[in-house]
Amino acid sequence: MSEPGMFHGWRSRVFYLTRNRRFLLRTTGTIIAAGFLVASLIVTARSGPPKPGVQLSSAEQGLQEGYGRLVAATVPDPRGLAAWLRRQMMVLVGSVKSEAPMPGEAFDAFSRNGTILGRSLSQIIDKHASGATKELLLDFIRGSLIAELPEGKQARSRIEKLARREPPEMLACELMAGFAMQVEDAPIAARWMLREGMAFPEAAEARRLAVSLAISAEDIESLRQMRAVPGWIEACEPLDQHLTGGLIQDVPLQWRGLFWDHFTNVPWLLVSFTVFAGLVWFVILVQHDQRDAWRWPKALLPLLAGVLSVWPTLTILFWQEQVQGLKSGGPFPHDLWYYIIGVGMREEVCKLALFTPFLPWLLRNRVPGRALITGALVGLGFAIEENVQYYAEHGLSAAMSRLLTANFMHIAMTAITAHSLYRMVRSRFAEAGQFAATFAAIVLVHAFYDWLPGFEPLHEEGGWLSFVILLVLASRFIDQLSLETEPRRSTFALRAVFTLGCALLIAGVLVCSALNARSMAGVADAAKDCLAYIPIAFLYWRRFEDA
Repeated sequence: MSEPGMFHGWRSRVFYLTRNRRFLLRTTGTIIAAGFLVASLIVTARSGPPKPGVQLSSAEQGLQEGYGRLVAATVPDPRGLAAWLRRQMMVLVGSVKSEAPMPGEAFDAFSRNGTILGRSLSQIIDKHASGATKELLLDFIRGSLIAELPEGKQARSRIEKLARREPPEMLACELMAGFAMQVEDAPIAARWMLREGMAFPEAAEARRLAVSLAISAEDIESLRQMRAVPGWIEACEPLDQHLTGGLIQDVPLQWRGLFWDHFTNVPWLLVSFTVFAGLVWFVILVQHDQRDAWRWPKALLPLLAGVLSVWPTLTILFWQEQVQGLKSGGPFPHDLWYYIIGVGMREEVCKLALFTPFLPWLLRNRVPGRALITGALVGLGFAIEENVQYYAEHGLSAAMSRLLTANFMHIAMTAITAHSLYRMVRSRFAEAGQFAATFAAIVLVHAFYDWLPGFEPLHEEGGWLSFVILLVLASRFIDQLSLETEPRRSTFALRAVFTLGCALLIAGVLVCSALNARSMAGVADAAKDCLAYIPIAFLYWRRFEDA
């Protein structure tokens, strides 16, 4: 008989505490302070004295491991040797700013005893190459390390002659690409790698590099030639398949590459953290919806639609950049035009396009506020997927800062435009003018929010203006949420979900920033980004204090 009373007592206690302002503020402060303390301890632990012994760079470690494999190999591997030599020469040629010997000094050491940096190049060359291939590799060493001397120039000339021959000598084109890569000439290197791959189908490394270099150089013609060869692009990394499909406007290849990239290069830490950040808003949004059967699983459908809306957005991005020539980085007002048409327009159009399939269901049920909630869930799904994309392109620090602001921005913008679209269709287009004005305003808000921080004449004021835009948008969305929905009082208060969830998220951002930046400056930068949530939390509390 005591169990029901005990259960009722716990429910009453939770009901009271999650509506107690003092308890929530104290708990929130404790969570954030704990996150900051853990971040400080991580920075302190990692900023100790360096470990004794020689610290090798990742490139040097890769070279050492490759050298070990070549020494231990029992079967000659001239292509593996050529690939290793190409990487070794790139390190030596670029050694002006490193601790490695100068190229000329390295060649003198090689001429005397056949070694460079303690590695016996003569041993592995004798083991893996012979005849014309051996002479070709020796010429590559000469052409790389003494390129300005007559002997080096003659060596380069001999390799180029063999590469231009029909058919070319094996490895000659790949080594010519190596010369181009030493001076960071990606277009020329891509063409030479393409020629090597065309002449020798077994040159898997050359084919893979040809794709990667052509992507870097945006060499559309070379990518189309490789796409015409069955199996060439398909053998590359999924991300390269995705980028190739985007550049040559092959949508199936682009989307297939993006799909498989999610499973081959999954940043599990960020994905789990991104899902948690989205889960906070997912719970809040569903709690604002009317209580009916299956409302939780039903809410997953617009969330998934938002995730999928990133894919057509990327397709349009490549089309705008490659066909229309619309790219960022231009002078004013071209840079602003890029953010209006190239960022704001395409993202809002794609999110609305994936919201549209839910209109028949929304119009049939006509549940108050459900169109607003559905649009918000689509925006949340878009933000979750985009955060993962940002991690792949810009690293952990950029993705962490977006978890706090980008989620809410996309939720608010998509909810407002989706609700306006719903009202227009429900009124049989009587409110078309209002929808057009709302959509145009959201596109401009999106564009200015992204553009202002990078507009150099404004310096730091641009970031503050973006912050003001975020607050105005937050106020508009939260006011509309309070007008359109009537969340029922539950045991666990909505503002407690919002406050405690955001506190855990902020603590996690601080810890991840410490792991990534390894300095208190990086933690401080993350803490500044977290300040944006304080006024948003205040606006939410003001509207839903009793929910």
